[in-house]
Amino acid sequence: MDHFKQVYTNTEYKVFDERITRPLVVGKIHPEIDLLLQELNFKTYAYLTAWNPRSISMKDEVNISRNKELVECFEKIPEIQWLPGIAKSYELGGWPAEESFLILGISRKIVEQLAFHFEQNAYLFGELHSPVELVFTKF
Repeated sequence: MDHFKQVYTNTEYKVFDERITRPLVVGKIHPEIDLLLQELNFKTYAYLTAWNPRSISMKDEVNISRNKELVECFEKIPEIQWLPGIAKSYELGGWPAEESFLILGISRKIVEQLAFHFEQNAYLFGELHSPVELVFTKF
């Protein structure tokens, strides 16, 4: 996992929302996200994708379908909101960007279950006024 830790730490995690102008950085506090959390009365957030399970490259059609399934899971959790994003690793050379989501108000337990279900090696998790963490999924 040390290789993945370096790659995931150096990945650019963007959110497609005008209120969040800077990518998430592992280990940093994100004031723009803190403001959004406060505005929407949330205390936690996560960043997750369903693309490329266990970092095995899949066809775009498969990845898009997997992310649609992930959104269907979100729709069953009324207490959260999500915003689209894209994660791009520059360390892996030609590795394509992955469509992802910033999920507001999600618990650590639920995002862990989703990451496990969608076979993701890791996800980001953050709490209000705290640095965002890189969390590895326990397979």
